[in-house]
Amino acid sequence: MSLGVPLNSLSMFYQLVLPTVRRAAETYRVHLVAGNKVSAPFVLTSVNLPKVNMMSHNSLRYYSCQGNNSRTKWDVNKGVFNNSTLGNNTQIDGPLTAILNLGELGLLKKEVDRKTKVFVTLAKEQIEKGKWPLLMHAVAFNKLVVLKQKYLSQLSINYGLHSIEVENSIIDQTRGLVMRIYAINSVYQSKGNLTPGVDGEILIADKRLEYLEKVNFNFLLKNYKSLPIRRVFIPKVKNEERPLGILTILDRIIQTWILSVLDPVIDVHSDKYSFGFRKGRNAHQAIGELSRILHHKPINRRAKKKNKSRPYFIHNKYVLLTDMKGFFDNISHDWLLANYPIPKIFWGILSEWLKSEISYQGNSEINLTGFPQGSVIGPSLANYSLNGLENCIKPSQITVIDEDKYNYYLKFNKKAIKSKMRMALSNRIVRFADDFIIVCNHEKESELVREKVNIFLKERNLQTNKIQSISLKWVHGAKFDFLGFSFHYLIKTKPSRVTEQRDKNNLYTSRGGLYVYPSNISIIKFKYKIKNTINSNLNISPYKLIQILNPIIRGWGNYFGIGTLRVFSRIDHFIWKRTWRYLRKKYKKVSTKILIERFYKIQEKSQWHFHGIWNNASLDTLKRKGKINWLVRLTKLNSGVPAHDFRANNEVLNYSCYLNSIFFDKWSKRLVIKKTSNFKSNSWDLLYNKQDGLCPMCNTSLGYLNERTLEIHHLKQVSQLDSKDNLINNVSNLVLLHKECHKTIPIDSSRGCK
Repeated sequence: MSLGVPLNSLSMFYQLVLPTVRRAAETYRVHLVAGNKVSAPFVLTSVNLPKVNMMSHNSLRYYSCQGNNSRTKWDVNKGVFNNSTLGNNTQIDGPLTAILNLGELGLLKKEVDRKTKVFVTLAKEQIEKGKWPLLMHAVAFNKLVVLKQKYLSQLSINYGLHSIEVENSIIDQTRGLVMRIYAINSVYQSKGNLTPGVDGEILIADKRLEYLEKVNFNFLLKNYKSLPIRRVFIPKVKNEERPLGILTILDRIIQTWILSVLDPVIDVHSDKYSFGFRKGRNAHQAIGELSRILHHKPINRRAKKKNKSRPYFIHNKYVLLTDMKGFFDNISHDWLLANYPIPKIFWGILSEWLKSEISYQGNSEINLTGFPQGSVIGPSLANYSLNGLENCIKPSQITVIDEDKYNYYLKFNKKAIKSKMRMALSNRIVRFADDFIIVCNHEKESELVREKVNIFLKERNLQTNKIQSISLKWVHGAKFDFLGFSFHYLIKTKPSRVTEQRDKNNLYTSRGGLYVYPSNISIIKFKYKIKNTINSNLNISPYKLIQILNPIIRGWGNYFGIGTLRVFSRIDHFIWKRTWRYLRKKYKKVSTKILIERFYKIQEKSQWHFHGIWNNASLDTLKRKGKINWLVRLTKLNSGVPAHDFRANNEVLNYSCYLNSIFFDKWSKRLVIKKTSNFKSNSWDLLYNKQDGLCPMCNTSLGYLNERTLEIHHLKQVSQLDSKDNLINNVSNLVLLHKECHKTIPIDSSRGCK
């Protein structure tokens, strides 16, 4: 590597700068590959050089590296190199702002090794006693896993995704005991731990130590062979079905084991606007980002211009809807094996997963392309396959005439400079796994983007459906569906089922702009599920039926409870009609008047709020859940929050959650407060806000409010309280905990969480 140094004092360079650069190059092992591509961040970004006073009109000095034809700035004031002006030919993996120097990375490695050694010693003691180690050390274990994944992410940023340092670290972490325990525990806590594969095995608490003894690094390399995948079909709307692959427990544990060390390495290099199946990302962020792009400010809310004669131009938008032909069935195995950043010693395992035998009703088949939906590693493969799509469609610097401005000046015969009537072509993409929407500012740009997307997909043996892939001009009446939501653009018109709303004077009115609400297909699916659930449980009591329906209603309402919620009242009416039919079928000889008096009572000005009564309930049930069980209503579940408020801020988008989750935690807390600000919240929301979004046991974030990963703990045990004591379900006696943290509290403990 030769350096061209435009310094006034060349001797100062040889004495101070050059020796430090050479030592750093030997330490960091700079990888320069053919094609002017750097596979690891340039070593000069993490070298702390001595401050020198150099006579120049500018404090920034330029050094050129002939190896990659890029330029690096040396900031004399800060004493560090600055890569903000790297050339276009240089490709560096990972954000430069997160690069650590050797000392900081070494300290992080020492901390990981020290805590790992302590935990492994404690875990082995518990295993020798025949106990699962997380029963006593779950909090310390969770913090250790987070620290290990942070180290892997940071290492991937410093050295590059496919570097030898990252590959060796992945192998080392896979060989250890910690990630094996993490994989088995994750599968055990998942919803599918009792769903068997082709071997009929399920994962219960007593079998965790058995799998821990069986699954080790030697078994992975020498004796492991993936078993066939059991195919089932999940019912969709009416008579439609969707195929799903169910792996064996052993295959799920192995895939979770390897994915737990691969995902942190890949996540820091993922596309900025990729929201699917990533830590700290979710579908609501994708909906919020897309809403922000398509949103037009109303005329009365636009910023006032000093020059009132200058019109307010709204550029046309073209929404590129791309439908891929069988993404999971056609993705190339050769491309995945050549590009997926899995260590070489695991290539044979990945090949087995991709070519696993699929069993259905005694018949077997092997796919030469694609992989079945339902595998643990499937979302990671899908995300990685489409990473780089944002750079592929990066807007070119082509300019075209702005039609709106041109027609305006032409209409009023006004003189305008031609350069002011031109605009640069641009686009924005929002992606959730294999579903993505691209918004362009001109029809020509949408055509260019379509060609780039086709070339990008062709390399991966994918292609688009030309019939269903269209370019939609974003004008009045334009509508499309994405992630179960409908995006509908309406200019102010008469009140309708979508646009009507009440103003301050309780009068019906409407507004113009973007409307986001559940799509018709999503509503039909939900109604179909409610109908089938009620019809299949006609023999159970109303109390138990409500116990089955409430999680379904609450889960659907929490996901679709953003944007326009006017459809919720109509769905509540549908649910009421289904419950009324259920009562008429179950109690055929009971009069209508008695049914209304017994199962529908006034609550919050509603005479038709369905509820069930359990007369012979046990004492524990009466204490915990009460004698009366009320059906959840969608209209009372969430407060209306505009869809664009769910957009993730720049800190969340630019910073991986594996490095630090503080930005995502702030985003989650802000939305929970907004969703529950207009009416009385349930105990989950109240506790979340009361605890400031933190778990009092481990003092870490509760994450995005999700009842699947959280549980409520009674500070004073229910068995010690009277059934009529108001303290049982009072917020002052409750705390919200992680499920793992809740299991660490002894059953006979009456202590509180601090």
